[in-house]
Amino acid sequence: MIKYLKKHLLNTYLQLRLKRFKDAQTYNFPQRMRQIRNILLIVPPGQEYGEITQSFAASLYQVFNDVKVSLFERQNFRPTDGNWFGLPKDTYLKNFQEEKFDLIVDLNRQPDKLCIYLSILTKADLRLTLSDDNRYENIYNLNFRAKVTDSLKDRLDNVLNYFKTFQKMAEVSETSDAR
Repeated sequence: MIKYLKKHLLNTYLQLRLKRFKDAQTYNFPQRMRQIRNILLIVPPGQEYGEITQSFAASLYQVFNDVKVSLFERQNFRPTDGNWFGLPKDTYLKNFQEEKFDLIVDLNRQPDKLCIYLSILTKADLRLTLSDDNRYENIYNLNFRAKVTDSLKDRLDNVLNYFKTFQKMAEVSETSDAR
């Protein structure tokens, strides 16, 4: 009974917090992409994510110069990392905030409220999701929707192509500004 109550309270709390979040900033994405130095990949549980995620992370090093890529695997969030309700403890959150992430890439196809909450509290300027669920689009300022039939690899390849395009756009912009 208590476990159900805690889960219900956690779900209700997260739902209310996530609805209230608003990111009023606007970004010049190509220019902002050139400034990325620290990326957090949020990896949901599942076999399909192992090799594909590692390949995607390796590709990020090729797209961005001098970048650090960190992984948060949802399945590794232990009960001792959270408080009584299951929210991350302040010390746990402080570790994420001290990393000063520039970009969060949430690989969850279905929204995971804890991961979404963590995305907000990291204070990263850019937050990307692969989820087709638009209930939390106020949280993410980059949303890559794809056909339901697209594989994870296809989706991540698409994300990489956009990142490369943003990089090229920023280079062109810098070149024309220098003239």
